[in-house]
Amino acid sequence: MKPWEEKTTMEKGKMIGVYILLVAILISVIGSVAVGGMYMNKKMQAVDKQLKKLSEKEKEEGTKEDDVLIAGSYTIKSTKKISDAYLQEIGAKDAKKDDSKKEDDKKDGDKKDKKEKKIKLNEKEQATLDMAKKVIDKEIKDGMTDYEKEVAIYEWVCKNISTGNSSLLSTGNDAESVSTPYGVLKGHNAVCVGYATTFRLFMQMLGIECKVVHNNDSYHSWDEVKLDGDWYYVDCYSDSETANYANFNMNDDLCLRGHDWDRSYFPAAVGTKYNYAVMNAKPCDDIFKLPKKIRRMFEQRKKSVISFNLGTTLDENQEQILSEMATKIQELINNNYAADVQFGLIETENKEKVLSVTLNRYNNNSESESQLSEEDQQKVQKAFDKAFSDYNGEGLSDDNSGEMTEDGQQPAA
Repeated sequence: MKPWEEKTTMEKGKMIGVYILLVAILISVIGSVAVGGMYMNKKMQAVDKQLKKLSEKEKEEGTKEDDVLIAGSYTIKSTKKISDAYLQEIGAKDAKKDDSKKEDDKKDGDKKDKKEKKIKLNEKEQATLDMAKKVIDKEIKDGMTDYEKEVAIYEWVCKNISTGNSSLLSTGNDAESVSTPYGVLKGHNAVCVGYATTFRLFMQMLGIECKVVHNNDSYHSWDEVKLDGDWYYVDCYSDSETANYANFNMNDDLCLRGHDWDRSYFPAAVGTKYNYAVMNAKPCDDIFKLPKKIRRMFEQRKKSVISFNLGTTLDENQEQILSEMATKIQELINNNYAADVQFGLIETENKEKVLSVTLNRYNNNSESESQLSEEDQQKVQKAFDKAFSDYNGEGLSDDNSGEMTEDGQQPAA
């Protein structure tokens, strides 16, 4: 299978975070306080059953965009009232500019002044609007196209909102702090629902049609944006903190590699024009030059995405060569460095083939390690080396599983 045909998922750490969240919810229901490794399989089976029930419940009620419960804790809530209030405010300002032109008409009685009823926001809604307006005022410039506005908001959301572990495990009253635009813009932490609803709010405020999509098992959500009559999928959560455009403006085919959803309910996304890789592809007429070009991207530390337009003449043999190159690069990077590289091959509306290359760089130092003193880190390393320096995986197979004594030995029969 070619690298760009493989079924992909969310970044591993984030996917694990979702399952940790679901297990945490399950534990709270059961009343347990700890999950041992030997019970994890049973817990996951229970989680799968819970997800299945949520999915079956939605099928009974019918798919909808808002008021959907994600991961058993986070509700997708409408943002339209806030965005409508903003658009009304903008419209009122524009109307004031034209007042002088309309004055003569009013005097002559040709037009009647019809005042639109002002949308009233509660305190939290107004605070949300005020925070969102500050971002728009800073990031959006006069003369920007809708695509440029979308890129600006995508980059801001991905770079300024975090998926910290504390957010992933938030439940109960804390859920709204990471799943609503108010909580997200205030605390800058979010779960997928928070990313999706906040991005939608910005798009709606900018007059760009946008929907929040969720997957069939109701544990993940993302956005769908309409540009020049075509729909595109955007998953800020999966691209968070890297903003590498791997999940930006995808069509159905691209999105299906890592997502699933009710395609009979949400609009089909068939466009490729505004896909980031397509928009920024550099021409390449010799595929054997690609490895060197890709290495150059790796060496430019600030760059995490690059794409190449290979034209319309790429045949099956050349595609196989391209696949072999991509596989070798993936094996080198993914297996030896704190990074992973992903490839995508997109066919544009003009039948051109565009190769996209995205790189995720990971921080070697975890949060827990950074909190330890150098002395404690050395002690941990010493204990680890003493126990595992010559370990070869013995006892991990099912044939040799069983309880162990305190000294790590199998008990006597």
